[in-house]
Parts: sequence; C-alpha cells; structure tokens
Amino acid sequence: MRRRVLLTAAAAVVAALAAASSAGGSPTVHVQRGQPLQVAVAVPVSGPLAGFGTSFANAARMAVELHPRVRGFPVQLDVFDADCFSTDAAVASAIVANDAITGVIGHACSVAFAPVLPLYEAAGVVTISGSATGPFLPPLGPTVFDRVIVADDEGGAAWITQIEALPSVLSWQQDYALEFGEPPTTLAEFYYDATLLLLRRLQTIATLDRGSLVIDRASLAAAVRHTVDFRGVSCSITLEPNGNRVNDPAALDRCAKQSG
Repeated sequence: MRRRVLLTAAAAVVAALAAASSAGGSPTVHVQRGQPLQVAVAVPVSGPLAGFGTSFANAARMAVELHPRVRGFPVQLDVFDADCFSTDAAVASAIVANDAITGVIGHACSVAFAPVLPLYEAAGVVTISGSATGPFLPPLGPTVFDRVIVADDEGGAAWITQIEALPSVLSWQQDYALEFGEPPTTLAEFYYDATLLLLRRLQTIATLDRGSLVIDRASLAAAVRHTVDFRGVSCSITLEPNGNRVNDPAALDRCAKQSG
C-alpha cells in the first residue's frame, strides 16, 4: 500500500514539475501603505481532517496575536482549505497566482504536499510545514521547503511524544484551550512555531521603500532556511540545509527540565 501511494505521488510530481516550468511570480512582494501583509495557511478545514486543520489554523492565529505587525504593517492570515486529498493542487495554484502572499504555513500532508512543492519552488514562495513528515519532500522544494517537525526517518512518533510532554507545550496548550474553548489537536504547536518563525524572519528581511513594505522572496527563503536555535514552544529549532528540522536530543532534554 505504501509503495502504491508513493508511486502515485511520484507521478503527480512529474506532472507538477512540467507545470512549474511555466510558473511565474514576482521575486518581490510590495505591500502598499495601509494594506496588510498576507500569509497563507494551507491546511484541511473541511473533510475528515478538518479538526486537525482548524486547530492548526487557530495555532497560526495565536502566533499572529503575539506578532501582529511586521515593520508596522498588520499581518493578515489567509486560510486555504488544502484537504490532503483533492484540493491541495488548486490551493497551491491560487497561492502562487497571488503575488501579495509572502509565504505559506503548510501544507499538512506529505503525499498531497509533494505534487505542489515544485510550484512553490518555481515561484520562490517559502513554505513551512508543521506536520508533513515524509522524507521524500526536501528535493521537491530545494530552496523553499522547510518544516519545524522532524522527518519520519529522524524521529517519528517517539519524538512527537517527547515534544507533547514538554512544559512549554503543555503551557501553550492551556493557553489555546482558554482562547478557543477546547484543547488543540496533536501537532498544533508546530503550526504556532512555524507561523512565528515566518513572522520573525519577515521582520528581519523586510525593508521600507517610500512607505511601502518590500519583501525579497529569495532573501526570505534563505533567512528561514538558515534558522539556528529559534526558540519555539516545541523547543529549540534548527533547520538543516535541506529544510528538515534537526533532531536535537540534548536540546529536548534541556527543554524538558525547564518550566513552562
């Protein structure tokens, strides 16, 4: 079954690579004075995984509440229903067609993410996932793919269990429950961290030009990719040269001993 899924994904990737060769997109984002800075969240908010996607989107909203502006410009989250089954391709096409979107939080599922990563790569649109753990993803977005969860072959369920038990995560889960009236789903903390990481990097690389905010996509992608020791609720985050999160047992041990 796993072999069949991967073969299907591989065929879809070939098709996406062909489509990506004609993909455009501006190398810079210009946000005019009075307009918001837009960030896309591509997660399932309908279908069987809607509970997860809604929790992921809420986690992203919490990050924006902490970091609501980038150089004085308000942050706007645009939530797209990438359902992990049939809508991811349409969502990715809509995102890359919108030159105002600075980056993507998501996609959520590895097999659905794989065919659309070449579209983001061709357009230079940075992505940060909090749940797509497939080890086959990095080559499909060599400059724009990043994740704040470790790959399946670098940690898996045991690593996630360690993260979920961290005092910082337990404290964050309480804050989430107070705000939304129910606890978050598993993995939601990674979407909080992914969003906060993107916003912090936008704050670093964005420039002002005669009142407009200017974001160079290549600079943003490089800034995210070169993340070292970024402190999220899921402990210290360092990204490898291919966008994977480093599995750092020593850092996890230190975070486990700290109060939330």
